[in-house]
Amino acid sequence: MLTDQAYTLFKNNKYLESSDIFFKLGHLIGFDEIQVNLNLIQEILLSQQQTNYRYNHDIIIQLLFTSNINSDYTSQGISVIVPVYNAESYILSCIQSILSQTLERSKFEIIFVINGERDKSYDIIKEMIADENICVKILYISVGNVSIARNVGINYAFKQYFCFLDADDCLEKDFLQSAFYVCNNNTVVLTDIKNIKNGDIQPNSYSMSLQANYKKMTYLNICRFFFLNACKIVPKSLAVDIKFEESLKTGEDTVFWMSFLSRNHRILELASTYGKPYSAYIHILTPDSLSRKDESFDFSIIQHIGIVTHLRSIRSDDHIVQTLINQRIDTQIENFVISYLKNNMCDFDKAVKYIESVGEFETIEYIRRKLKKPH
Repeated sequence: MLTDQAYTLFKNNKYLESSDIFFKLGHLIGFDEIQVNLNLIQEILLSQQQTNYRYNHDIIIQLLFTSNINSDYTSQGISVIVPVYNAESYILSCIQSILSQTLERSKFEIIFVINGERDKSYDIIKEMIADENICVKILYISVGNVSIARNVGINYAFKQYFCFLDADDCLEKDFLQSAFYVCNNNTVVLTDIKNIKNGDIQPNSYSMSLQANYKKMTYLNICRFFFLNACKIVPKSLAVDIKFEESLKTGEDTVFWMSFLSRNHRILELASTYGKPYSAYIHILTPDSLSRKDESFDFSIIQHIGIVTHLRSIRSDDHIVQTLINQRIDTQIENFVISYLKNNMCDFDKAVKYIESVGEFETIEYIRRKLKKPH
């Protein structure tokens, strides 16, 4: 009976990832039954699922590798999602930090999503995990797009919670364990973040903000921290149907987490592992991460007006959440659009024409007031 249901469900939902099949089966037959027969169901899914999966009209996802699931594997735990783009020169430390986690292996999985040009990252990952008793999935998409990579990672996540880890960053050894034991289905867990440059810890405003507010957190006092992709553990159930905007080249994290907050604010709780030893997210500062992008018309005007447009489409009936949305919009306009125009007033008319073309008339009025440029 169980095998018939699994086969039928897969046949009727051939574009669902295995994690979604598990959740649907759980609702049909009960999650206890799923747990008892986990290996059997996994064998069915792997035998039926093709290695190529169509993400959309243009993009195919290749499942390059999936490790065996042990008998003690459970949906309880954390999926660590690692987008990988030309990461062969630094991904080794990232992998080592995940494999060094003190949380028991059955309670977490690693999902590597290689996107863009193939380098030696895949070979490095395979070599590192060859003798490890851990659940690993390696996926490949031909287009280099971190938003697509994150969306694919969430889709393939089987665990109850997920977190993101950039391939050039690391986790302290108790990162997952400290967070897992304060997780619940309505809680986002925020962790400390340490910026490391040449082996030395650098002060950062995010950590200082969390230090000041972790005992009594609100959306307003930790808002800058909340909009980072790093240093948080998230219930997958709260992220259903929320996607990273794949057309954005920058600011996709702000739009995603603002949508997440708007959707879940009525039930969402905040917790933190701040102050617990060896529980921080390690952000490695490199020359690329330290340098600002060139102040160009494309980056400062076109890309950031795109962020503004997406943020305006997010509406909330909660005053605090709507205040955060408005603050994020103002930040994009003040720090990028207006800042650029102050130094490049020769582009003012060009910018106004572009902003009008995308229907951001409210932004035009705001810019005219700030720059004292009446009609």
